[in-house]
Amino acid sequence: MKFKINIQHLLFQLFCLYVFLLPFEYILEVLLGIDTILKPYRLTSLAIIGVFGLHTLRSGFHLRKDINEDLWLYAIFAYGLLVSLFRIITGVFNFAYFSNDLFQSGLYVITFFIFKSLPLTDRQLIRVFQFFILGLLINS
Repeated sequence: MKFKINIQHLLFQLFCLYVFLLPFEYILEVLLGIDTILKPYRLTSLAIIGVFGLHTLRSGFHLRKDINEDLWLYAIFAYGLLVSLFRIITGVFNFAYFSNDLFQSGLYVITFFIFKSLPLTDRQLIRVFQFFILGLLINS
């Protein structure tokens, strides 16, 4: 018995879950008293990266043409890296914070590029935004 999984649809559903969980960053800490780096949305991000990685191994990597439109966002990421490097050089450096920030920033950047590489329709983009708004409303 063969299972046929539509990877594009699976990634779309994972992104809906990801944006829904973004407002619930402290849910584990509030409900269970657990303070961990692995927040629910970060675990979802790791799942997105894993699914996309397997998909890329099977069919290759393709970026959409409009990815150059986000140059200011890339500049912000570069600025953050430069500030971290400056802190390392000047001696005001905490490796625990740096590794935590590097992990989180890496997840954000990789997840962003995966999102940009998906051929989502306008309707799907609106649906992702609706899940984010739903998470915000439930969390408030």
